[in-house]
Amino acid sequence: MNTPENNENTPNIDENASEIPVIESTDQKKPTNTTSNIKLNRRSVTNYISVLFGAAFFLLLLTFLMEQRASQSIIDGLTTSISNLKESNSAMESVDALYQKNSELNEDVIAFQASVKALEEEVAALESQLETSTTELQAFTDSQAAMDWFWQLNEAFVRGRNSTARKLIREMETLELVDDLPIESVTDNHRFSPADRYTEIYNILF
Repeated sequence: MNTPENNENTPNIDENASEIPVIESTDQKKPTNTTSNIKLNRRSVTNYISVLFGAAFFLLLLTFLMEQRASQSIIDGLTTSISNLKESNSAMESVDALYQKNSELNEDVIAFQASVKALEEEVAALESQLETSTTELQAFTDSQAAMDWFWQLNEAFVRGRNSTARKLIREMETLELVDDLPIESVTDNHRFSPADRYTEIYNILF
């Protein structure tokens, strides 16, 4: 009798015993799942932070490169502007130098023109003097020739060679020497000038 009861009770004990491990095993698994979730969440957060940090670093690097490129472009522009300014200043200095040189050349031209004008005036004065001297020399030469003929005429008239005197008068008129006879006296008595003496002889012979 005890055996059946024992047999009937045994399954109950076994069921109870089997249920206890199940409850215990369930209670033991709960902490394991929580720890895994925590580790998974930490890993996800770490990865997210790493991605954000990488993205931020990439953006910073991109911004730096863009700013460097913009700065280089600005520097290149400033360098070009400075070069152009230097070229402009050099060109202005060249223009100023050319203007100064032109002013000096204009002054030299003005001075040269004044010198040329002075030389032209001197040449004109010399030409006038030369012309006057030539005229005076020609007049003196003609006067000397007329006087040579006059002395021959006067001597022929004094000696009574009237025919010779008339011939000399005609030749003097032909050579137009009468007007070249001096109108002032050339002798010490100051009685007659050669022109007056010629007129006197002419009136006697003709």
